[in-house]
Amino acid sequence: MEQQYAGLHRVIVRDGETFGYPTVDAEITSITLAALRAGGFDVGFTYCCDVDDAGHIHGLHGEHYRKAIKRIDAHAKSLTDIVADRHGAFG
Repeated sequence: MEQQYAGLHRVIVRDGETFGYPTVDAEITSITLAALRAGGFDVGFTYCCDVDDAGHIHGLHGEHYRKAIKRIDAHAKSLTDIVADRHGAFG
């Protein structure tokens, strides 16, 4: 906690149970993208729960699960694209 208060670590949590994981995962991805654009950190962790939630609620076979995978794939692509661009700028 001391490092969070000192600004060395940021922990951002959203309530997917209340607001829905598709919405929350998009928010978390946007926040992560903004942090990557701003630079200044070397390691990060982002977790999207939409696929996990869809699998528990609807099972692994069906449109809900496939749509959740597509949403998370899009989030992951936006993150990997910006990391690749950042690497290209510094590499």
